[in-house]
Amino acid sequence: MQQLVKWGLFAALALLFLCTPYLRGLFFDTDFYLIEVSLILLFLIAAIWMIRKSQQYGQIIYLIVFFIPITHVLSLLGAETPMGALDNLFRWFTYVILFIMLIWLRQIDHNDKVEKLLPIVFNATGVWISFFSLAGFWNWIVFKDIVLSGRLAGPLQYPNTFATIICAFWLYALVYLAKKEIKVLTTLFFSLPLVAYGVCFFLSYSRGAMVVFPVAWFIGVLLLKGKEQIQYLAFTVFSLVASLLVFQKMTSAGSENVDDAALLAFVVASIIVKVLVLLTQRIIKNSSYLKETKKPLIRFVLPGFILLVGLLTLLDFKNQGLLYQAMPESLQQRITDINLGTSSVLGRTNMYMDAFAVSKEAPVFGFGGEGWRVVYPAHQELPYYSNEVHNGYLEILLNTGWLGLIVFIGVICFLVGKILIRIKKEQEENSDSTIAVASLVSLSIILMHAFIDFDFSFGTVWFIVFWLIAIAVPVQSKDMKPGFQYSRFLIAFIAVCVGIVGVYSGRILFAQNNISALASEVDVEAAQPILEKAVKLNPYHTEYAMNLAKVYATKYIQSQQSEWKSKAEATLNGIEQLEPKASEVLYKIGNVYLFMNDWVKADQYFQKAWEQDHFNVHFYDASIQVNAQVASQLAKQNQKDQATVLARKASDKYKDYVSRIEPFKAEAIPDKRPLDLNAYTYFYLGQANIILGNYADSLEQLKLVTDPSITLEVQALMIIAYEKLGQNSVAIELTQKLQAQSPNYKQLLDDYRAMLIE
Repeated sequence: MQQLVKWGLFAALALLFLCTPYLRGLFFDTDFYLIEVSLILLFLIAAIWMIRKSQQYGQIIYLIVFFIPITHVLSLLGAETPMGALDNLFRWFTYVILFIMLIWLRQIDHNDKVEKLLPIVFNATGVWISFFSLAGFWNWIVFKDIVLSGRLAGPLQYPNTFATIICAFWLYALVYLAKKEIKVLTTLFFSLPLVAYGVCFFLSYSRGAMVVFPVAWFIGVLLLKGKEQIQYLAFTVFSLVASLLVFQKMTSAGSENVDDAALLAFVVASIIVKVLVLLTQRIIKNSSYLKETKKPLIRFVLPGFILLVGLLTLLDFKNQGLLYQAMPESLQQRITDINLGTSSVLGRTNMYMDAFAVSKEAPVFGFGGEGWRVVYPAHQELPYYSNEVHNGYLEILLNTGWLGLIVFIGVICFLVGKILIRIKKEQEENSDSTIAVASLVSLSIILMHAFIDFDFSFGTVWFIVFWLIAIAVPVQSKDMKPGFQYSRFLIAFIAVCVGIVGVYSGRILFAQNNISALASEVDVEAAQPILEKAVKLNPYHTEYAMNLAKVYATKYIQSQQSEWKSKAEATLNGIEQLEPKASEVLYKIGNVYLFMNDWVKADQYFQKAWEQDHFNVHFYDASIQVNAQVASQLAKQNQKDQATVLARKASDKYKDYVSRIEPFKAEAIPDKRPLDLNAYTYFYLGQANIILGNYADSLEQLKLVTDPSITLEVQALMIIAYEKLGQNSVAIELTQKLQAQSPNYKQLLDDYRAMLIE
């Protein structure tokens, strides 16, 4: 029974690990829910089995990882978006239970078979990701955004994070191949993707990965010894040179069609690298002059030499020397762009400053998951757009506060420390430490690159991180104090907590499935019960509730029954209570009120949205248009005073736009927001200024209208403005032009003249 449970659990975890990168790297929560529920069910089965066993396995010390999701529980106290906070909480429970299950598997495996298979599964994942991505580059398969703007993004659909995980797989294979004892088939399997890894890395054109990869690789040199160092260096040179040659051939051919020569070069290079790896292993193993030495300083000779070569290479790149000139032109440009003065670096620096400023408002527990998306618009000093903070550690700070960041860093440092202890112990015993070294080197590039990008937002990245840690940490009970063993009570308590998370996670999954069934359904009557059920299952998802409010609003418009309006308002109030600072949510609430012809409340919510995000021009559009339109209607009804008040509100909002937004239009800002008003906004501003008697301003704004669908209306307003300014000849000329275009021109002019306030 134990063997059945062990291998059944291992097979399930291995399958999930292999398949999940295909789900866009588990970046989107909608892709994550099913995986989340599946892992929770697996954990509950494993926990029940552990509780029923007469002998207890495990070490309580690794339960320290549960402190990370606990900080996400605390962040719920001040979460700006409860749904985002819950999603993050459930994600972290999923990550840590994956890790704990892998640890359990290693602990009950007396023959170390699981430990030997974990690297195989890890490399198999890297193999299919790299070959799948190259197939996408060559247009053999169709996968959305596998190539973005000429950069290979893989199944993650983001080149920088894709490059990071490819480097993690690459480094792991390079170190693993330096094992003291390794079978030929294993060598062939781990050397199979070496060229593919390198080509994918170069095709991603990730400057950040280019910076951190050498650092992570050098860590591997420092941690290895003697023959292992030499093999590691040789394998790196083989794969790097071969990858560069294939990359140059592929980029010269282009990606529109598969170039036979490039494909042949890739296949031949992969085979040559395999052969060179096998020969090197054989030569190093049989070399009598490469015996291990007990002198500790000898192992630092090669790293010192490599460091010197690295510095010379940097100087060559900086001065565009021989090595630089030998690079393909596309890589030369990316290398040249690696400096602190690029717009990308300056943009992220400004973003980081905003993030630190924002964190001061919730320093202890943070804003909860997705909090940055809600709060950053109110604090930004430049009109950039970024729902991700592009720094994994700042993201944790914002989500869980300083408490969460300290706990996170403490847990990661503890686990890294355990790996280092294992490496030191194995090297002192002269046993093979390459598995632990390979894991730590791969881990290092992920943890370093997260300082400059949002890698931590991808579920696949955390699966890789905890898979690597589970491979490398020591798990033998003899390494731990006897008093640190699990009790049945502790496992049961954890299982109950995970079970509670599973119930909520299951409700969220069922709600999502209900909404998916609505995708092709547009009938209001059919949509209502589906949306009501989805909101009942998941009351924290504002989009579900917003769609339900729209259904109620539609039924109100159709029937004019106040009951439906009351339901819509109650739903909208609930949405606002969930995310009172979310500008987009407030804006959508305003649009629902506008749909119900409640323009007063609509404008109130447009104003609330604007207060949270001064740089969103859509909020200017909405506020100006609703006030100007209502002012026009009131003016035609001879309610002159009210019309004047609303027209002035529209005019004042435009003046604020000019003073606040216009100065940034000419500036070069990374990820710059759209800053131009809608053509209709200028049209309605023209109306507002005619009501106010500002005819020159009206003409200036009407001339900015470029939408051909309202050409006649614009001409009619301009005729009135020219008449009031005494420019009758221009007015007559425009009237003749309008008459030629519309037989109802007199009615159109009379309709707009009714807005005039004498």
